[in-house]
This record gives sequence, C-alpha cells and structure tokens, in this order.
Amino acid sequence: MNDSDELSALRGVNLQLQGTVASLRSELEEAAIRGRAQVQTAEARAANEIADLRRAIDSLRQALDNTASAGRADTQAEKARAAAEAQQLRSSVDALRTEMDSLRAAHQSALTRQESTALLEKKNLREQVQLLRSELEKQK
Repeated sequence: MNDSDELSALRGVNLQLQGTVASLRSELEEAAIRGRAQVQTAEARAANEIADLRRAIDSLRQALDNTASAGRADTQAEKARAAAEAQQLRSSVDALRTEMDSLRAAHQSALTRQESTALLEKKNLREQVQLLRSELEKQK
C-alpha cells in the first residue's frame, strides 16, 4: 500500500469516526433533552402532588378548626345552660325556703291561737265548774 492509499484509508476512517462522533453527539443531545423533559415532567408531577397535599392539609386544618370552634361553642352553650339551670334551681330553693318559712310562721301563729283558745276554754270551764260547785253547795 502506498502513502496515498493509506492516506485515503485514514481519511475514510476519519470520516467514519467523525460520523460516529456526530451520531453519538446527536444521541447524547437527544438523551439530554429526553432526560430534561423527564425531569421537568417528574418535577411537575411532584409539584402537583405537593400542591394536592397542601390543599388536603389546609382542608384538614380548616375542618379541625371548624370542629374545635363548634366544640368550643357547644361547650359554652352547655355551660350557659348549666348556669341558667343552676340559677333556676337556686331561685326555686329560695322560693321554697320562703314558702316554708311562711308556712312555719303561719303554723306557729295558728298553734299560738289554738293554745290561747284552749287556755281560754279551760279557764271558762274551770269557772263554770266553780260556779256549778258553788250552786251545788248552796243547794245542799
């Protein structure tokens, strides 16, 4: 083989290598583009999932806050009902005490009147007995 054939063969190999390098470079660029697209797609999916999770967390937080607020309102309403019932019971007890004191006073007054009446009747009966005894003695 002479120099010119060798040179031609080298040029052919060089052209073939340049084609291979260009093809590899093109494949590498395409792979990089696909990789970037896949990364962007994965990032978009992850961002969507994160947004969905944030919305779910916010919704759960809101529901928890609403439940807590409703629970506090229910508790306050129950406390108010219990306080009103306790006040009503106190008032009823006070009214019953007043009524009982009035009844006790009325009973005491009636008892005193009855005792007075009984004493007067007893006195009158003694006087009558005395008068009857005196008359009996006079008749003897």
